[in-house]
Amino acid sequence: MRSARLFAVATLTSLLTLTAATASAESWDLDLSFSDDGTLRVLESDAVLDVGVVNGRVYAAGVSWDSQERSLLVIRTLADGTYDNSFGSYGVASVNMACDTSGFDFDVLADGSSIASCQSREELRVLKWTEAGVLDTSFSADGIRTVAVPSPKQSFYFGDTGVVIDGQGRVVVGAMADSNDGANARIYRMLPSGALDTSFSSDGIRRLDLYDVDWVDDIAVVARDRIVIASDDANCPNSDEACYKRAKAHLIRLTKEGGFDQSFSDDGVARFSIRSFAVDFSYPIEIGVDSDNVITAALTGTGSFGVARILADGTPDPEYGVEGVVGLTCKCYVGSAHVVNGKVALAGTSAHFDQTLVATISQSGNSIVQGQIDLLPEARPEFSGAVAFDGNAILIGGGTGRTGFINRII
Repeated sequence: MRSARLFAVATLTSLLTLTAATASAESWDLDLSFSDDGTLRVLESDAVLDVGVVNGRVYAAGVSWDSQERSLLVIRTLADGTYDNSFGSYGVASVNMACDTSGFDFDVLADGSSIASCQSREELRVLKWTEAGVLDTSFSADGIRTVAVPSPKQSFYFGDTGVVIDGQGRVVVGAMADSNDGANARIYRMLPSGALDTSFSSDGIRRLDLYDVDWVDDIAVVARDRIVIASDDANCPNSDEACYKRAKAHLIRLTKEGGFDQSFSDDGVARFSIRSFAVDFSYPIEIGVDSDNVITAALTGTGSFGVARILADGTPDPEYGVEGVVGLTCKCYVGSAHVVNGKVALAGTSAHFDQTLVATISQSGNSIVQGQIDLLPEARPEFSGAVAFDGNAILIGGGTGRTGFINRII
């Protein structure tokens, strides 16, 4: 689940679908079986940045500032929202560490272990926890692998990252690095021990340099351990609207050795946008891959959100939306998404940070359900930083700047 780069927002309005899909309004309600009132207030955290569900347990990752010292937190609860005392210290695993919140990603594996990546000035860190919520000492001796990264000179380029585990237990992680013109992505592959995998691009690092800027918006692994990077080429440090409209989103597929996969869109790069639907610039915030290696990419932009569906050969799925894209407009900020088997959940925030937009888009792209909900009425501002499917319910993670929260809505 990814948190998007922040754009200016306006008042939340009803959505206008720009495809032939059927859109319907939904009145979301808090699930009162979760933490008594549908909301778990995570007092240990200032903001929840990621949420997920594995084996009936709810996982949340966030950050905290205590006496100006930043910490990374992983929380695990039972299905009813009570802290799982068998995890970490009374349900919380905490590591004191400086980390830029926009350069953070978290993933829970099927066995209940978890992994996170975060980028700070000049360094990329990867952390791995066991199912019990303690740092995994089989990974880089202490559970934390630190790699030096030449940070971009301009803070605008600093932050985006993504982390995933491939079929052989290797860690694939991306970071933003300095370049002559701006910043470009670097993809690192590490062995289960934490050492760089020299069978990948000779030194374990694949340096991307397609445009002046290549963002790392998300990372996924497909069959034969090929790597998919969701990216875009927006080089607009001054929030130039015209610049954003010129930018394009793209998916990059690498072979397991680190080269561009020529069987994917001829050159290994599939380029697309939803500007043809009169929607401003969009870029990926979450990608998912199904058993046929079809990629579903959730998109967000300066007044829009949507989904692109790309076939295994890198071409748009002609049966999905219009030219492979479902695009919608809203005057809101959609900042997080979750993709499961082609179905997408998205969460966004209103201009006044007092309402949360939640939308789901079906696997076929023909059905869209959306609605608004006030997740934390007693606190302002309210922003959503993460979303995840939980069976027929949806989990939302976010914060007020002082308190993190997890909501389950139905």
